[in-house]
Amino acid sequence: MSLPSYKDAITPLDPLDFVAAYLSTHDLLTCSLVNKNFNTVFAKYLWTDPLRIIGNGAKRIPFHLEKYRLFSKSITTTRESTKNLVQTLDYRQQWIPKMYALPKHVSQRALTMDAGYWNSQRIVYKLLSSLPAHFHRTKFLFLDDIEFPLSLPQPPRETCHPLLLSLRNCQNIATILLPEDAADFLSEIIYLDISHTALRDAYNHPTYPPAHLMLPSLRILKLRHVSLLDSDLRALLAASPHQLQLASLDVRDNKLTDGVIPDLEQHIVWRIDATSLTTPRLPNYGATTEQGNKYLESPPAYSERPRTEEEHQETFIRDTPHPPPDDPESFTKCAREHGDMSDLIPFAGLTALYLSGSGFTSDAFLRLVRASDRIQVLDLDAPFKETRYSASIPAPPATDEEQEDGPTHPVEIATHYLSLALSPRLSTLRAHHALVTHSTTSYHPDTNPHLSSLTLTSIPPLSPPSLLNSLKTFLLAAATQEHAIALARSSGVEGGRRGAKVRPGLRHLRLELGAQVESVSGDRDADVAAAAGAGDFSFFDNPATTAEEGEEGDGGKEGKVGGKEERVDVRAELRRWRGAEGGGERRWGGRLEVVVRGGEGE
Repeated sequence: MSLPSYKDAITPLDPLDFVAAYLSTHDLLTCSLVNKNFNTVFAKYLWTDPLRIIGNGAKRIPFHLEKYRLFSKSITTTRESTKNLVQTLDYRQQWIPKMYALPKHVSQRALTMDAGYWNSQRIVYKLLSSLPAHFHRTKFLFLDDIEFPLSLPQPPRETCHPLLLSLRNCQNIATILLPEDAADFLSEIIYLDISHTALRDAYNHPTYPPAHLMLPSLRILKLRHVSLLDSDLRALLAASPHQLQLASLDVRDNKLTDGVIPDLEQHIVWRIDATSLTTPRLPNYGATTEQGNKYLESPPAYSERPRTEEEHQETFIRDTPHPPPDDPESFTKCAREHGDMSDLIPFAGLTALYLSGSGFTSDAFLRLVRASDRIQVLDLDAPFKETRYSASIPAPPATDEEQEDGPTHPVEIATHYLSLALSPRLSTLRAHHALVTHSTTSYHPDTNPHLSSLTLTSIPPLSPPSLLNSLKTFLLAAATQEHAIALARSSGVEGGRRGAKVRPGLRHLRLELGAQVESVSGDRDADVAAAAGAGDFSFFDNPATTAEEGEEGDGGKEGKVGGKEERVDVRAELRRWRGAEGGGERRWGGRLEVVVRGGEGE
């Protein structure tokens, strides 16, 4: 956070400014009309996001659109001092009340009495499309769900320079992101979101060059569900002014493969020497690597990144303790609190990666965690499978005296590189549930006490008891970690400005059920049909089955029934266990979230 000026430091808090944050829109308007002093305080709360203020006060759409029409006419007569108070222009659908909710099917919309109001958002944008040219101090611009015309009029000479631009689910975004006409408009954008847009037409031809998305000040880029290919991402990364520009990249639900991982590795710092993967030499983080003080935070680190002679960039990379604010709410809050965003998002390469929903495999997961020890957020839920690449990775140091021969399972390799020593800044992880539930895993909360949020995906709703026991064991270990962190804080280590900070430990565990169904043939319908016909009548006896039943006698049928793999309801059993055995002193105090096929429940 930027240091305050001397005048701001000695100026006491205004009581009016304290009260304004708790007033309604009507009360803010009333107070701003009292006198000039009141107007100075309350008007900034009233004008910081004018479109949302108007939308929240709407009861019926016809009167609502009339308010927007009056607002568009009064812009030219508004004082410049008032225009400078506007920080956010939010064109999203917050102005349509729930009683006018849009039907899912187009055929149903024509049957509604208010079908003429479904285009209210387009009407509002048509009335207020010139707002960025009037409010030059606007820093956050939301244009979601808007269909832009194929050609826009000549851009104005003066316009706003937003830090955040959201174009989610928009059509014809090329008219907004034209590099020739909108160079000044796009020059200061740090956060760009064009998720759920069409970068390709029906003939699979690019409608907008991906390389043009690499804006000069861009740090956070959202490209979710845009049919992105490996070649598109390569072109985008190659257009970066230098390798450390992007801090967060979201490319979930696309058509990417492992072939693009080497290009991503070029934009990640703190590379581990390939010759010392088993026992890597890492910077000294003080006492945090010791067993007794593993719950203490590491001090800020400065280290030199190896570079080639052709690179012209800073070689000393400042370590940032917090992940980049890569959602609109946190980014808006941080941008208002910090005068210079470079202090909040230093040039340290990609530290937040969202890669789930594409064609990545567990090899991509292993390559990323091995390539860098400065990743803070990683979202890649590919199943862990043994491959040639995983077999070529040197085995982690054996914790026991004896170690089994043969290749190491990818879960063990991932556990090793996700540890505190090799991933000291990892705070948010979304991975396949095998990381915790596999028979060979040794992953537990104390593997990396810096991790505060963990999401386990693809958990079958009906799972074997061994998987449920693994989850219970993990929750008990989280409770043990929570108790140890409380003891570390009570010991007086954390205190004062110069005292060591204690890590929060695991505070959020999310379990996603039903995200994946295992299939031998790859076709679920064929597997169901084969299983249903397995007991049909046949003229030919199975010798093996006959011999088995003859040896077992009457107990054969019981063994067959008893040999069927038992399945338990994970959600119901966890709820029962948390209320009984997992309660009391052993109950974990963090947030446990269970998601079942789109429905959420605790």
